[in-house]
Amino acid sequence: MQLTRYTPFSELTSLQGAMNRLWRHAFSPAWGDEGVDTISTLVPPVDIHETADSLEFYAELPGFEKDQIDIRVDQGNLILSGERKFEEDVKEEDFHRIERSYGKFQRTFSLPPSVDAGKIKATLKNGVLHITLPKAEAAKPRQVPVSVS
Repeated sequence: MQLTRYTPFSELTSLQGAMNRLWRHAFSPAWGDEGVDTISTLVPPVDIHETADSLEFYAELPGFEKDQIDIRVDQGNLILSGERKFEEDVKEEDFHRIERSYGKFQRTFSLPPSVDAGKIKATLKNGVLHITLPKAEAAKPRQVPVSVS
């Protein structure tokens, strides 16, 4: 007999998904809601990789302007937050479908002590936010010369 771990929250998530589908189908036109069963939450995906000199963060933020993004370093954490507001010049009733996510988001990442927080750089290009966190000089690998005696 195989043992399985009981996870009560997975059942609640399934129930929530079923209720969302029920409400969506009950109050939307029949032609406007085929195959969309996701809950819209704004959580931008982030890739992180390390080089010899820095940590590199890449966050997908399509449609964001630089004034909608906030980057902070606080107590050894990188905090990335922002907000995408719904277009005010278009009424929500005029839409047939809304699939893009709107609202506020915040992502927090723990940083190693080797990062030099005073030299962080960030650029936004083609909807991708690139954050470079340089390592402190003491943390960078260095070559030790061997002398012959």
